[in-house]
Amino acid sequence: LLKDLAPTTSTAGATASDLLASAATATAAATPTDTIKHRITPAYRTEVVQRILAMTSADTYVNITDFEWYATVLVDLAYVSHVSVGDEIKDRILDIVARVRGNFRPYAVGLMMRLLRDENFIAGAQEEGSCGEVLYAASWVVGEYCQYVPRQQSMRGSRKAHASALLLASLSTDSKKDMIDALLNPALYQISSEISVVALTAAVKVFAYFTAEAAEDWTRELFNDAKALVVKMTGTLAGCTSSPEVELQERVRRKGNVTV
Repeated sequence: LLKDLAPTTSTAGATASDLLASAATATAAATPTDTIKHRITPAYRTEVVQRILAMTSADTYVNITDFEWYATVLVDLAYVSHVSVGDEIKDRILDIVARVRGNFRPYAVGLMMRLLRDENFIAGAQEEGSCGEVLYAASWVVGEYCQYVPRQQSMRGSRKAHASALLLASLSTDSKKDMIDALLNPALYQISSEISVVALTAAVKVFAYFTAEAAEDWTRELFNDAKALVVKMTGTLAGCTSSPEVELQERVRRKGNVTV
């Protein structure tokens, strides 16, 4: 959203309005994030992003007609804002996924899966302004709606032309097995106890779906996959027992009883 802006050209409110208006009338492939530049001061960037979030969510999203586009914008903002707005973006993602049903939820799951497979984003998630908090939303959405995670890898491009360049114009093609691996990524557990708890819970939920689907067409390969995932999951759980966070320890104890 903010690439070619200079703070002296307009107020933050007018800037946010202009960006959203131009995005709504631009080509289908464009999103508001196509125009953010690092030369804008952090304070100004923060105000512009917060204005955008406020305007788009006003009156329970009355101005939003395409929630797939909006979800893409939120994810793009997490990548390019470079200011501390991660909690606000996380809250918007969780809110719209809970409110909007139909075909939107599978799309949202695809976006969140892509975040969870982005090693560079995860590696920088502890840096100031990284918006790493959105990984909480990504883990929660994938776990809560894991029925939309493909059983096998799929070659699935974006169904709409507005998918952004930052998302490589495609949703995730990962399978449930891939997502369990992603949710057990040790780097996720270095970010915060909150993300650790939700990622751990999501991994167990996806694993439950994985085994239920595998039982319909059980093979030696699926058995080996399930066994390897159990080993990895219990290893992750064991590694979390040294955490000073009481909540995480309690979750580890409960999930350990499920998987062992």
